[in-house]
Amino acid sequence: MKKRVLTGAKVVADVDRGIRYARDAESYARQAEDLVKEFNDFVRDHRSMDFVNLSIEREYEEQCEHCHYVWEVDASGMPQCCDVAQHEHVATQRKINEVIEQEANHG
Repeated sequence: MKKRVLTGAKVVADVDRGIRYARDAESYARQAEDLVKEFNDFVRDHRSMDFVNLSIEREYEEQCEHCHYVWEVDASGMPQCCDVAQHEHVATQRKINEVIEQEANHG
């Protein structure tokens, strides 16, 4: 079956609030480069940079718990990664169908 796996994490510095109105991409890029330089200086001397917001973004993907490949299914829901996942899917579907049939016969 599939499981959600942490595949990485990155630090994101949001400096957009420190960039004044940019009339075009070049102006934005110049201001962004200036902010990066200023932020690097900040790291060295600990000046206040209130407009920089650091956060952590975790990156996840769904993987097969058996073969650890990215979890993909076809239109019928059949896993496409490995035989073990496919057999497990078939067995699960069989059990679901048995429960539905039992409920129909006893309902």
